[in-house]
Amino acid sequence: MPKKFYFLLVVAVALFVYAFLVSCNDDLTKNMVAYYTAVFTSFVCFLVCYIIRKNYLDNTQQQKDS
Repeated sequence: MPKKFYFLLVVAVALFVYAFLVSCNDDLTKNMVAYYTAVFTSFVCFLVCYIIRKNYLDNTQQQKDS
């Protein structure tokens, strides 16, 4: 796997944990922007990780076939 895959995976997990910790805060109304930003960015990172992984696996499969 490319190194950027692991980097983005770590970032996505960290943002997901951050969003969980923000949601556990009693005063969530002040932190709504931080919460939704973290959730959205985490989702985008997971999506990019999925695309990188899919392309990597497709490329290795094509190399095996040829």
